[in-house]
Amino acid sequence: MFRTERDVLQYHPDLVFVEFDVNDAKTDSLVIAHSMEGIVRKIWHHNPHTDICFLYTLNEPMLDDLNSGKNYRSVRYMETVADYYDIPSVNFADDVLELLNEDKLVFKGDSKKEYGGKIVFTNDGTHPTYDGGHPIYTKTLSRSLLHMNKAQEKAHALKAPLYPGNYEKAKMIPVTEFEHSESWKVLSKDDKAFSNFQGDQKALPVVLKSSDSEDFVKVRFKGIRVGVFDLIGPSSGGMTVEIDQNAPSYIRRFDKYCGDRNRTNYCLFESLNEEEHTVIIRPDNRRFEKAEIYKMNPKRIKETEYFNEFNTYLGYILLVGDIIQN
Repeated sequence: MFRTERDVLQYHPDLVFVEFDVNDAKTDSLVIAHSMEGIVRKIWHHNPHTDICFLYTLNEPMLDDLNSGKNYRSVRYMETVADYYDIPSVNFADDVLELLNEDKLVFKGDSKKEYGGKIVFTNDGTHPTYDGGHPIYTKTLSRSLLHMNKAQEKAHALKAPLYPGNYEKAKMIPVTEFEHSESWKVLSKDDKAFSNFQGDQKALPVVLKSSDSEDFVKVRFKGIRVGVFDLIGPSSGGMTVEIDQNAPSYIRRFDKYCGDRNRTNYCLFESLNEEEHTVIIRPDNRRFEKAEIYKMNPKRIKETEYFNEFNTYLGYILLVGDIIQN
């Protein structure tokens, strides 16, 4: 939602596929609805002639619901938005379930092993295998596109919002554009935080780094949500967030995947009333047992001494609303 302009709309697409139902499997229902409607409205504000198609993939935790004939929860919320805006959608589950119920498919297996001629759909319960899973998705999508291959010639009508609190005003603004203390360091591209980086470093063109709790970034805006787009990894720690002079809350920015990679991530703070707000973000270098968190997802630890750092790395401020200029 926040990345729509940067990653999609700047390329002026004719057609946009939107697929988030697996990642949103446990997301709050209202956040799903607000986000999906926000994406749709952003696209059609940019160009009402752009076509949109929702895609629904699947993973192992969804199988019980799907086998009982129910759409998974995230799909149900997304379909509400699709129905309201008359957006076509493609559900990849049917072809997979048909093969699974005919005992022609192993949903989670080892693609290097033989299963009596059965297709190995995933190795991990989520990501389709190249030779087994992706051809099934390709078949489903190809067949679906042939059923809806006539583009709409007239502009899509952007009617009144289904959810008045949707996130169409979402913005992603470089952190350097906000008031901040001078002792933050601009992260160089050869810094260790960019080693073993998962993704494209261009996603974070500027990153501010600090472990000093006296440093701050101040955000003044009118709107309903605020958060950060940051970098987390072996050397990340946490931050404190003070909203409208209330007691600061601590947010840890390290998880079980941080042991062997650095990656972009995001954190949205609490929902707010539609009014003016002042938010102060500070690094927090309090220590915690990183190894205990990381051992939940053991792979490899190359530089254990790097765990001794507890830094905050900020790239963008996320807003649903408008900046109040000083």
